[in-house]
Amino acid sequence: MEVLLRGVEKLCAVYPLPGALERVPVIRQKWQAQSNTLAYYEAKIAEQQEMLDRIAQERMMNDGDGDVEMEDVEEVGMTEEDLRREEEEVRELDKRKRDLQARLRALDADLGGLLNV
Repeated sequence: MEVLLRGVEKLCAVYPLPGALERVPVIRQKWQAQSNTLAYYEAKIAEQQEMLDRIAQERMMNDGDGDVEMEDVEEVGMTEEDLRREEEEVRELDKRKRDLQARLRALDADLGGLLNV
């Protein structure tokens, strides 16, 4: 993205487009903010996925049929409600990640439009 923005700046120095140079810092700032947000949510998803994997592995080790007794879950420090909440949060973070990726694609398209102007 940064390479494209620098390219836009160089092109605008040769072929001035009204308003184009003013849009570059705004696009750069949005892209950076969304990249940081996306990285945060990806790390959060990875952390929660690791926790869910550990829980699933413990379930398999308990009795092999996938059923976990409530006391087994409590030994891990989580209740069934905690597990449901974590799974819901993972789904929400996944949705948020997809939304942010769509916004990044839109920014790329905006930048592509800026280059074509």
